[in-house]
Order: sequence, then structure tokens, then C-alpha cells
Amino acid sequence: MKRESDGWLADGSESRPIDRRLASFDDPERYEHLVEHVQDALVEFELVDEEPIVRAVNPAFVDVFGYEAEAIVGESLNAFIVPPWLEAEARRLDEQTEAGEVNYRHVTRETDAGLREFLYRSIPYETTDGAQGGFALYTELTEDRRKQSRIEVLHRLLRHNLRNELGVLVGTLEEVVERVDDGDTLRLVQRARESATDLESLAEEAHEIQRTLDAPVPANAEVDCVDIATGVVDRMRSEYPAATVTLETTAPAPAAATERLAVAIEELVTNAIVHNSSEEPRVWVSVGPAPEAAWTDIVVADDGPRIPEADRSVVTGGAEITSMRHGSGLGLWLVAWTVEGFGGTVSFGERDGGGNEVRLRLPR
Repeated sequence: MKRESDGWLADGSESRPIDRRLASFDDPERYEHLVEHVQDALVEFELVDEEPIVRAVNPAFVDVFGYEAEAIVGESLNAFIVPPWLEAEARRLDEQTEAGEVNYRHVTRETDAGLREFLYRSIPYETTDGAQGGFALYTELTEDRRKQSRIEVLHRLLRHNLRNELGVLVGTLEEVVERVDDGDTLRLVQRARESATDLESLAEEAHEIQRTLDAPVPANAEVDCVDIATGVVDRMRSEYPAATVTLETTAPAPAAATERLAVAIEELVTNAIVHNSSEEPRVWVSVGPAPEAAWTDIVVADDGPRIPEADRSVVTGGAEITSMRHGSGLGLWLVAWTVEGFGGTVSFGERDGGGNEVRLRLPR
């Protein structure tokens, strides 16, 4: 069933380059161009006596599963890639395909390198001569799921054990500070207490990030950014009376977000205050429509030292995250992931007169 000049491999021969210049949008060869270059494993099969017999595979199938086309074409797909203990599941999927139903399922399949997890989609069709067949598309999920499970385990460990133990450590060091008389020893204990307190704050930020990532965003989510920013500014003025926090708004300023937006704004204002060595830090918060239609801007500016370039570049994706370059804390990640969860963006600039200007752009 080898088709001339397309990306299907049905007889073991190498896929030939496709001329990128197609005659027109009516030319069916444009679909063959897609078949050759799609990165997911794709199989065309025919159901023969309820068994899916492979008729063609794309190059990605050979790369992902490791079975050469000449070895698998004409053979049962299930015999090659379905683990024995999952044969009943595979038969049910084949029955649904034969009934003309589209399948969509998370499955485990066997490759030449072992078991892998896939998002499986099967699209049935019937030929003019009455043969029943279909296309099966496999998107690999193995690494994504493994990474997710590792992250969940580490998060639970950090949230439960680390936060609890740090709380005990900070409390114990505070008691020691009250009892120590020797000056040198007192300085060492105070330094240890400060480090433990910093770690405790970091663990709390990690917990806040997890809450943000876990919180669903409804399809019809909408908030008034003016109300959100006003609430944040009022809290910051009360918590940091020495700082001057100015709010400028242009109504209306709706955004497709939830109340969690306040977490991002509060993080930026807090950082602007605590990282400013001035006795009277100044912060400006402005809210209003963006120059581009259908977007709302929230800008937090300050007169403090510039946010380190390394922090800015890794958060915005301009630099690769490495062991030496990952940002100095979790605060900016919390801001970025919160805004990205709402379909928005974060950008960094320099305020006229010195300082920072962080812009949150959100869809209306």
C-alpha cells in the first residue's frame, strides 16, 4: 500500500522528501506532507476478523516504537505493541473502532525499549469496497507523567516535613537567642535563626505556588482589576506604613482572571518594598486598558534597585534554567505562573528616573 512520494512507510523503504510546493489547496498531497512531518506516531490499519492489521506507518512511528515498517506492515498491530495483560482493553477499543466510534484514551503500549504511556486516538473509516479501517495516533506522555508524579511527591514532602521541621527549628532558635549571654555565640545563633526564617518563607512561597497551579480557572472567569489592585494597595499601606504606595486606575479594567490575581500583585508590591534600602520606599501601581485592544495592563513600578537580570531572563524564558541560573527566589515565578495561568504575560522594564517597572498584561 506504499503511496508514491508521501510520508507513509508501508514496505520498509525510506521516506522520500516531499516537494513543499503543492499545486493548490485542493491537492490531496498536502495531507501526505502532514503525515510525514507530524511528530506523533501514526498508523493506518485494516480490521480483518476483528484484528487491526497494519497497512502503513509514518516515520515517527518507527522512531517512537522502534519497529521497522517492513517488520510490522501486514501484521497485527496489537501483537507488536499491546502488553499481554492489556489485550482485553485493546479488543474493546477495536470493537469501538469497528462500530464507527472515535476512541480517545490514555494507554500503555510496548516499544522496543519497554513500556511507554500514550494518549491514543483512533479515527475509523470505511472504504468504498466495504473494508473497515482506521488511523491510530499515539502521543507519548511517559516523561510528562513521570515528571508530574515526581513533582507531586517532592511537593508533599516539602509541604509536610520541611515546613513543620522549619517551624520547630525557628522556634527553638528564638528560645536559644533569649538565653545566650555570650556575644559571639549570640551572633552565630541569630545568623542561624535568620537562615531558618528565610527557608521557612521559601517553603511558604512554594506552598503558595502549588495552590496557584492547582486552582482551576473557570472558562467564564472575570474580575475587576481596579477592585483587586485597590484591595492589595490598602493591605500594603497598612502592613508597611513607612512606604508610599500610590494607586492610579482607569476604569473599566476587567480581566479574564480570578481573585488569585491579587497574589501576583501583592508579591510585586511586597518585593518592591522589602528590597528597597530606602527608609521610605515608593511604589506606584497603575491599572487600565492596554494600548492593544482586548487587554488590560497592571503595572507595578518602584524606585528601588533593579531586579537582577538573571532573575528576569529565566522567568521570561529568555535564558535557560540551570543549576547556576534559576532566579534567587520563588516570588517572580509565583507572579509569572499566576499570570500565565490566566493567559497573560509578564514583562520587565526600567522606570523613568530609575527603578523597576513590571507589567502584567491580561486578556479582557
